[in-house]
Amino acid sequence: MILFVAAAFADDAARVWESLYDARLVEAADGTPDVAVLYYEEAAQDIRPDDPMYGEAWYWLGRTRYTLGRREEAVRALQTAAQDEGVRPKALALLSRIEL
Repeated sequence: MILFVAAAFADDAARVWESLYDARLVEAADGTPDVAVLYYEEAAQDIRPDDPMYGEAWYWLGRTRYTLGRREEAVRALQTAAQDEGVRPKALALLSRIEL
């Protein structure tokens, strides 16, 4: 039973990482943040708060929303990202930049 649970968590982590990677590729290669934001939204909504990629998903969602001029939505996503200690510095830096 423990093996099945561990495999499910590994699958989820791999799927989240893959979604974020795909979104970054779409944004960088195609120059289409409006498409990338759809990938980020899906990843951020599906991820659990205890997942190590939680803050990253919300950071990239906030960053891309800001690029698209969706300021209020970007701020909300970045505030969520800032709850993750590993992402907090860059999330707060971008929030400060938005406030300026």
